[in-house]
Amino acid sequence: MKPRKINVVFCSDPAIRRTLVASLAVRFGFARTRSDARKIIVPVVDESVLASDPYFVLADFLDFRHSPELIERLYQLSLSGLAVVVGTSYLPEKYRFLCKVWYESDLIKI
Repeated sequence: MKPRKINVVFCSDPAIRRTLVASLAVRFGFARTRSDARKIIVPVVDESVLASDPYFVLADFLDFRHSPELIERLYQLSLSGLAVVVGTSYLPEKYRFLCKVWYESDLIKI
């Protein structure tokens, strides 16, 4: 059985992070190209994104230090089978077990 975790794209550069999130969206089948994927990616995850029942969560940035309740809600969504893909530049150690971390080398072929 595939582990259901929050997919975290780890990169410090926002432009590269957006490209990597788009690459992961293509890999998961939400778009055919990265340019198509950029149209469905939101800039920041907040409560307004989760207010309605989303089919997936694709976001450029999530601050793991901001709201533990938001992290808990994202993890619940991932456990229920929804794709949760977020980008970040900092991932605290206490949240690593909830996440599948993707690095630049995992997503861009050289």
